[in-house]
Amino acid sequence: ACLFCGAFADRAMAQRLGHSTGWGISEMKGDGINLIDRKLLERYANTLQLDEAQREAAFALRSAFEATGKAIDKHANEVMDSLQEEADAAALQAVFEKIPEISKVATERRDAAARQLLDDLRSLLTKEQEERWPMLERQRRREVKIGLQAGIMGGVSGSGVDLLFLIEGLRLPEGELIAVQPELGAYAVEVDRIVRLQQQADIDSTKEMERVRKTGIVSEDGWKVERKADRDRGIELRNINRRYVREVVAKLGDESRNILTETYQRKAMPIIFRETVAHRGITAAEKFNDLSGDQQVAITALRTEYLKRVAPLNARWADELYSAETLGKTVMVPSGELGENDSLAAAHAAKRALDTEFSPRLRAILNEEQRARLPKKILPQDFGGGIPTRPREEDMGD
Repeated sequence: ACLFCGAFADRAMAQRLGHSTGWGISEMKGDGINLIDRKLLERYANTLQLDEAQREAAFALRSAFEATGKAIDKHANEVMDSLQEEADAAALQAVFEKIPEISKVATERRDAAARQLLDDLRSLLTKEQEERWPMLERQRRREVKIGLQAGIMGGVSGSGVDLLFLIEGLRLPEGELIAVQPELGAYAVEVDRIVRLQQQADIDSTKEMERVRKTGIVSEDGWKVERKADRDRGIELRNINRRYVREVVAKLGDESRNILTETYQRKAMPIIFRETVAHRGITAAEKFNDLSGDQQVAITALRTEYLKRVAPLNARWADELYSAETLGKTVMVPSGELGENDSLAAAHAAKRALDTEFSPRLRAILNEEQRARLPKKILPQDFGGGIPTRPREEDMGD
């Protein structure tokens, strides 16, 4: 028998649902509904329009909730520690078999504590504030399945963006924010339908993983159907986000329109719209306080040229990624495996070629001491993300 099969099955289930896979009970976070930190509670207070006295009471309730959660985790970890201490090598299988149940009990207790906190929070509301409660319920579901506590749905870019949360962080002018409330309200309702479907799918998946853990029998056909359903929901959510971004920006002023568009692009497709090695280098060099006049002019011109040339490359890559995902193509593979003529790989290569061109050009403008101050840290996504590739020596600099 496989000594670790049961434990690994639970780790796989956690990864399927987007949870932490640490062994400690404090890391086993259920379906995410029991995660309510101070920052999150502040969002809830804003959604419900709590007054100062209500906010003070709400945070007092959260403090008690936090203490309860720590006590639950402490008890569960003590149970696990005692089992491990008492078990010899031959009994380790029995210990691992008990981990899922211990985790399940701790998670259920934490979930119950979170539900009690929300019930107590609701008891603080006035009649007028009570009408806003459905908004908070939708917000909670979005937090768990998209946005704050989740990843992308079905591996589709843009499906992990909560447009309401994104816009909240932009702090748009009050007049513009009021103007787009009808769109944001409709968005919340439409997205909630997808989120509810994902909730049920995750419940079904959990039951299936439990069956697999107990029987060791995997249904390949069932897994394929589930993967396709996940991707279909991700595509639908991506399309909803794209549609509502277009509707919202149509009502915004030029500055807010640009900010929202660029922010959404970075959140939806970070591997495409992030700052590259060359871009970060140019940005850093512009701030050097020992640049000569000629260097300043040259770096400014370099930035202008780079931004002009990178924009169509980003757009091309984004279009190719959109098409590939819509067709159900696997994009999380090395570029070479996509084939030399694959348009997605070609779009990625074109963007990378631009970076490879501009990094040496920037270094040629600077003197040796200035080049030494350029950012040296190479981020994993500089050579990975949607289409992972291996760093090359010429990309790494000195």
